[in-house]
Amino acid sequence: MPRTTGKLPADTELWWRAIGWRSPSGGRVLAATAAAALAATLTLVAPIHGGQVDDAPGRVDDPVVGTIAGYRIHASELLGKDRPATHESALGRLRMIAINRVAVADAERALTDEQRAKLKTWTRTRRAEIVAELGEGDPAKADRVLRQRGEGGLDAYVRDLRERSLTSRRLRQVVDDRIVIVPDEVRREYRLRADEFRPPTTRSVRLIRAIDTAAADRIDRALADGVPFAEVAESPDNAQRRRTPMQVIDGGLAEPLASAVVTLEAGQHSPRVEYRGGFAWVAVERIDAPAPVTLADATPAIEKDLRRRKGTELQRAYFEKLFTEAGHTAPFRDLEAMVRAALATQRPRGN
Repeated sequence: MPRTTGKLPADTELWWRAIGWRSPSGGRVLAATAAAALAATLTLVAPIHGGQVDDAPGRVDDPVVGTIAGYRIHASELLGKDRPATHESALGRLRMIAINRVAVADAERALTDEQRAKLKTWTRTRRAEIVAELGEGDPAKADRVLRQRGEGGLDAYVRDLRERSLTSRRLRQVVDDRIVIVPDEVRREYRLRADEFRPPTTRSVRLIRAIDTAAADRIDRALADGVPFAEVAESPDNAQRRRTPMQVIDGGLAEPLASAVVTLEAGQHSPRVEYRGGFAWVAVERIDAPAPVTLADATPAIEKDLRRRKGTELQRAYFEKLFTEAGHTAPFRDLEAMVRAALATQRPRGN
C-alpha cells in the first residue's frame, strides 16, 4: 500500500520555520515557531506519514482510523516506532498530518487549469528523471531503491515532489508576493542596529595608579626618563591590581580617564590626573576603529531580515486561517476519536 509523507516545500525557509516537517528519510523537525493554533499541542517524537491515498483497506494490525482530505490515516502513523505513544504525542502527529493535508488542498484549489496542466507535465518529467537515475530506466528498481531509503516507493516519492512544488508556489502567493519593504523601514532598522552597523572604537589600554604623592612623583620621573609605560606599570608603586592591557570602548572608563583616553594616539600616555583619592595615568597601546557600514551597504541585509520577519507573520496568519476554517469540518472534529482508535491498537513494545 503506497503511502505519502505529504512533505511541505523544503526549498521554502519560511514554511520550515512555521512547520518543520520531517520525512521518514530524515530532515526537519517541528519548529518552535509553529502557528499559534498548533503551537501548544504539536510535539513530534518520530517521523510521520501523511496518510493513504489509495482505496486499499488497512491491515488487521494497522487499521485505518480516519480520513482527512481524501487521505486514509493508519493507526501506525499516530503511534510512532520508538516508544509507546501517549494521547498527546498521537494527537500531535495527527494534527500535523491534518494541517499538512489542508495546506496541500488549499494549494490545489488555488491552481488555474493552465497551472495544473504545467504541474502535471513537470511531475511526469520528474518521474522519468527519477526512474532513469535510480532505476536505470526500470520503474520497479527505482521503487525498490526508494523503499529502501524509507521514502515509501516511487509513487509516494513523486507525489511528495509534486506537493512540495505545489505548496511552495502557494506560499509565494500568500507570503513572499505580499511582502513590501519601504525605505523608511530600512532607515529605522539601521538606526536601531547602530551597534551592528556603526561599531564603537575599541582601545587596548593599560593603567597605572598611585595612592600617595611620593609614589606618584616616582612614576612621573620614570616616565619622564623614557622608561616604557608597561615597565613602569610593573613597579611596586603601581597600585592598579590589573597590570595587563584591557579592552575598552568609548565611555568604558571612569572620568577623568575617559576624557583623557580619547585624546591619545596609540603609543601615547596621559599625564598624571587625580583619580579616586589618588593619581592615575592611562596609556593607549592599540586602537581598533572598525569602518562603519553605510546605509547603502547595510540595506540588503536589513531587507532580508525584514522580509524574514514579515514572512513569518504572514505565514503564521495563513496557517491560523487554514486551521481555523478546517477546524469546523467533520474530520477535524473527529481528531480525538481517531487518536483513541489508534491508541486502542497499541501493543507493548517487544511483543
